[in-house]
Amino acid sequence: MKPLTQPQVLAQGQNVNLTFSTALVSQHISGQVASNTGTINTPNTPSMMQVRVPEQMSEMMRDFVEAGYCVLLVGDIVKDLLTNKLFFDVNIITNMPVEVLLTHFKKYSVTKASDVSGHYQMMYANINVDIVCCESEIFTSWEVLLKDAKTRTFTVNALYCDIQGRVYDPLQVGIHHLLHSPILRVIDDDLSWFERDPCVMLSAVRLSIKYGLTIPAPIGQAIQRFAQLVKKPDSQRLHIENRQHFLRGEAVKNFNCLINLGLFNALYPETSLFLQGSEGAPYHAWLCQELDQTDQLIMSKSLASIAYVYALFLSGSALLKQKSQQNGKMKQIVGQVVLATFPEGFEEDFLSKIEQMTVGCIQRYQSFNSPKSNRPTPLVFQFQAKAATTEDLPGTPPATTLKRSNSSISL
Repeated sequence: MKPLTQPQVLAQGQNVNLTFSTALVSQHISGQVASNTGTINTPNTPSMMQVRVPEQMSEMMRDFVEAGYCVLLVGDIVKDLLTNKLFFDVNIITNMPVEVLLTHFKKYSVTKASDVSGHYQMMYANINVDIVCCESEIFTSWEVLLKDAKTRTFTVNALYCDIQGRVYDPLQVGIHHLLHSPILRVIDDDLSWFERDPCVMLSAVRLSIKYGLTIPAPIGQAIQRFAQLVKKPDSQRLHIENRQHFLRGEAVKNFNCLINLGLFNALYPETSLFLQGSEGAPYHAWLCQELDQTDQLIMSKSLASIAYVYALFLSGSALLKQKSQQNGKMKQIVGQVVLATFPEGFEEDFLSKIEQMTVGCIQRYQSFNSPKSNRPTPLVFQFQAKAATTEDLPGTPPATTLKRSNSSISL
């Protein structure tokens, strides 16, 4: 999907009461002021940031409200609005029942997004919308919203935005960690998240790269310790994570960070072995070049294919196998590699496309690595430790950041 541009953050308010009720939001739409329903008066309600919700998104949210239900933006879209980033997807939570959702938005082809109850997706006016139908209490009780916030792994994920552009921070640290002291913090510093839900490690990389968040040393070390578990989740979920890493305009940075944290080795072990071999340096330089071109396509609002990204990463595995199977034909080897990587859950046409692209990628790399080729200096982002300098976070352990280098990557 093509990215959409972002508006500017408007202002920051203080001591704003949380108001989520359907009646209240409906009256806001019509320009009226409500004061007697749905208002939670609590002294612990945190400060609020104000953003302008883009018109397309506002129309989509208004569809829910005018049908008599509540809706909040959650996830990356809230962070994108706060940091003026391009956005590609929109995540929402709503108290609209599933049966109503399927009927009301029928023309937008609502489909099941995962096996999680109440999790759906639709394409609304060229916006890919991820929907979670949840309990109504989230919209009327600060305590229930806080409970939901604590399930979102990282403090910067626990942010919500209503149709009026008011951003709520139930944990009272998410906005601070995103805007004022950019750092990736796990809620309650519970690093066992990475063991319970390995895909969270991939999310950590993506969030740190996209929003410029420092990775504290304990988080970096925990990811390295649990990296091999990242293959546990189902292939479809990993597929979604791969799209977010490599089709959002920062593929090169994500690639090198995944390598340095040991996650790329877990996902593509044979390609990692090839990177450690005699052709590792030129192969890494070629991968960075190809991923950089993918980034340029994305930023120019052109379409890029996740199948090609898979082909890039599987080419190393095929080249490694070719060395051990000297009599094997490359096309057959590529077929074996693709089949081993995508055991089930993907359409045959998609896998066939990856096979064809992988063969093409191998030819491109061999041309790149020929003696006559002028290879550019690869972009490498090395995972290094540095001391935390944030005065607002006393007791913060030494942090880990990404440093750009022109040297070859050391695995």
